[in-house]
Amino acid sequence: MTFTTGPSAVTLSEDELPDGVVFGSLARAAAEHPQLVERHYGAVVAEGEKFAAGNAARWDDGVFLHVAAGVEVDTPLRARLDVAGEGTAQYYRA
Repeated sequence: MTFTTGPSAVTLSEDELPDGVVFGSLARAAAEHPQLVERHYGAVVAEGEKFAAGNAARWDDGVFLHVAAGVEVDTPLRARLDVAGEGTAQYYRA
C-alpha cells in the first residue's frame, strides 16, 4: 500500500489476503469495518490527552491492519507513506 500525501493506493488485492485480515486505508476501514476501527481507534492514548484530541479532530487517513485471532499471514504486508509536493508534511502516529 502506498500513500502519497492523501488518498491511498492499495497494491495488494484483497483476494490475496486470508479471511479475517483487513489491510488498507484507515478511512476505508472506518467506512467498511466500523466495528473494528471504533474498538481500537484512540484506545492507546490517555483520555484528555491534548495530542490525542488533535489527532482525532484532524485525521483524514492512515494505515489499518487487523488480523483476526487464529489467522496466520504468510505474505509480507508493507505500507509506504510518501510525502510529495512543496509545503506538505506527514505526521506519523503509531
